[in-house]
Order: sequence, then structure tokens, then C-alpha cells
Amino acid sequence: MKNLSLKFLPLLGFLLAIGAAFAAQPTERGSAGILKGKRVSDDQWVVIQPDQQYICELSSRECTAEFTPEGVMIPETLVHGTYTPQNP
Repeated sequence: MKNLSLKFLPLLGFLLAIGAAFAAQPTERGSAGILKGKRVSDDQWVVIQPDQQYICELSSRECTAEFTPEGVMIPETLVHGTYTPQNP
């Protein structure tokens, strides 16, 4: 019996390591950021409400991006285009 349990000990350690790796993963980036759109009229970033619809027409301008609560843009979330809010 003791010999059998010693054979499964490495397998148990391996499974524990896999579980710890998944538990240590960061949360989704989208849930942490504040989505903002850049107005064409004054080049100011404005918060996009969750129910607000918008389009980003193809252009080289900055359209939308996510920001941290401190107001710092998260560079990998930047989308290019012309931000146009849509009426609901």
C-alpha cells in the first residue's frame, strides 16, 4: 500500500502545480479598464457608458481605448478610427 501511494505522489504534485498556475493568472483586462472615446470636435477623451452605442469609422485617428482608474491609457486597447456616438 505504501509503495502504491508513493507512485502517485509525483502525479499529485504535478496536478497541484497546474492548479496553482491557473489560479495565479491575472483577470481579464477588459473588466478593469474604463472605456473612453475621443471626440472629434475637441480631441477630448469622454467616458463611454455601457449602454452607449458607437462606431469607429476607418481612419488613423484615435477612436477608443481603455483607461485605468488613475486615467492612464492602456496602450494595447487603443482602437484607431473616428469615434461617432450613436443615438439609442
